[in-house]
Amino acid sequence: MDKKEKPYAVFLSYNSEDSEAVEQIAQYLEKSNLCPWLDKWNLIPGQSIVKGIEDGLGKSSSCAIFIGKNGFGPWHDKEKEIASIQQIQDPKFPVIPIFLPDAPQKPGLPHFLSINLAVDFRGKTLDDDDALWRLECGIRGTPPGKGRPPSENEITQKSRVKNASDEHSMEFVDRIQVVDDLKQPGCPPYILLSAPAGYGKSRLLKKLYHEFTQEGWLCLLLELPGEHYYSIACISSDIIRQIEEDQCDIPDKTSYEDWGACVGNSLAHHIGKSDYRNILLLIDRLETLEESSLAQLLESFIPALQKVLNTVEYGQFRIILAGRYIDRWEQDCKNLRFKIKRLKPFSFSAVQESVQNFFEKTSRSMKAEYEQEFVSRLLACTGGHPGCMAAILHNFSQELLVKETWNRKEEEYYTKFIQPVIEDIRWKIYPEELRRTFEILSAVRRFHPPLLRWFIDKKIITAYQNEYDLENALLQKHLIDREANTGFLKDGIVRRLLAIYQRKLQPEVFTTTCEEAIEFYTSSLKRLTPLTPKAEVFAIEFLFQHLQHLKSEQSNKLSDFFSVLDEILTLLAPMDDMVNALKTLDRFEAFIRNDWEFRFTLNYLLCQTLYDHDHPFNEFIEKIDAYREQLQGGERHA
Repeated sequence: MDKKEKPYAVFLSYNSEDSEAVEQIAQYLEKSNLCPWLDKWNLIPGQSIVKGIEDGLGKSSSCAIFIGKNGFGPWHDKEKEIASIQQIQDPKFPVIPIFLPDAPQKPGLPHFLSINLAVDFRGKTLDDDDALWRLECGIRGTPPGKGRPPSENEITQKSRVKNASDEHSMEFVDRIQVVDDLKQPGCPPYILLSAPAGYGKSRLLKKLYHEFTQEGWLCLLLELPGEHYYSIACISSDIIRQIEEDQCDIPDKTSYEDWGACVGNSLAHHIGKSDYRNILLLIDRLETLEESSLAQLLESFIPALQKVLNTVEYGQFRIILAGRYIDRWEQDCKNLRFKIKRLKPFSFSAVQESVQNFFEKTSRSMKAEYEQEFVSRLLACTGGHPGCMAAILHNFSQELLVKETWNRKEEEYYTKFIQPVIEDIRWKIYPEELRRTFEILSAVRRFHPPLLRWFIDKKIITAYQNEYDLENALLQKHLIDREANTGFLKDGIVRRLLAIYQRKLQPEVFTTTCEEAIEFYTSSLKRLTPLTPKAEVFAIEFLFQHLQHLKSEQSNKLSDFFSVLDEILTLLAPMDDMVNALKTLDRFEAFIRNDWEFRFTLNYLLCQTLYDHDHPFNEFIEKIDAYREQLQGGERHA
């Protein structure tokens, strides 16, 4: 078969212990139009593995042999043998050794592999652009030259999004107050900055780095790569590399305290020979560290570093660690007193205030009656993502206030600003079955094991057979967290962005998920009593699903929705148990008033003309108050 006729660009050979890393590279190659042959994607259950491997190699234009810390596996050896024969028969058939980040320095390659030029990820991450470019060139059989040449479209697109979001999003989302708080002299020296994805943690750290550097601090910023091999030793090396100190000579299997002392000595040495007196250490994506490494970072590494610095003369030493859902680590920090700083979500009022500030700073204007309408469109089409909102805002023109113009431009904004962010989010969720599952779940705001079980039984979710395995997978990848006041699982901006993606590309799946969620909550509410814990949460999510399920062209949407509310109030607070019913109703109303997303969605989808942040939400509350009076009247009558 001629090379051009072969359906696969590369056959991927690896030890099963390295499957997660290899699948990540396979997904990258697929996006780069280099179709890989990967056993778990191509082997057919019930058929011969050997024949499948031979067939896959025969249909591939090259072979990549991955080597990690576990060396070669049994099938690995078989594939390596077949590939060597194929290269002998066809010298133009590339067999590329690939050293994974955790591969040993002396991997012990067989002779035929050792004479082939390798692609080396050691000391790098799996998304290292230079290594990936070299891998692409090896597969294509072309020289790598001086590195990957940027395309004109890439340069234009990246500069456009960067200029819009990187330079202005901080001011736009009004995180300046957070920066000011963290710069105050009385601010605690050890901070855990906690928030879900999309809340602007990374942008905030970069802003702090810039601000403190301008004030003469020695600032060190690390963004953890999220790879399983990345350890405290890697963190230590990266810190030392940033201050250009020689690596410390520490023997293998050293303690975490020794690594902390090594970094402390390097910082002390650097401070001693420079004009710096204050040090700020910023570490991003803390949640990607393994649990044991994270515990040792907080309990052993940082205290040892601080202990060394206490022996030298310097000004201040501060640490800010940022990550998703890292609040719980505040309680586990016994040696140092870390304080939690939680970033607030971008609610409607926060976005409205940011828009007002932006127009004031840029000397632009907007008529008051159109302001809320514009903010509602901005929030709805971006899911509240700060970079996307900033990008659209910096392309603002008065004609956007005309609904027809906005509808026309919205698709352009989605392609330019929103879709790249969504694709980046999707790319970071792996394995693939977890990504597909989380995309389906984006139609639901809050869920728990019974709802996951319902989706599995209804074949909405097919990649997982057990609701608890799915729950653990979502939690371990930090896609969700348990909502403190309900115990339900929830995320914000990422979920809303994926919901936008689902509505656009898979509307039938989104609609079916909403319908099944409505059926689940209907069934659950019929079994609830006023004494059932969190009955109000079931009721709110039932109503939210109904809102999402409304059709834009549907007439009498408001009256239909209020009819659904009447049914829910009857189920939630039945007349035959008035005392408990009144308590449940009070909790329901309090919960609704604090749920900005429900209020926004209700007003946005059911508004009659221009968006109004008070209507029809106020009418919704009036319906609840009227039912409460009806209950109280019945109680007095009894």
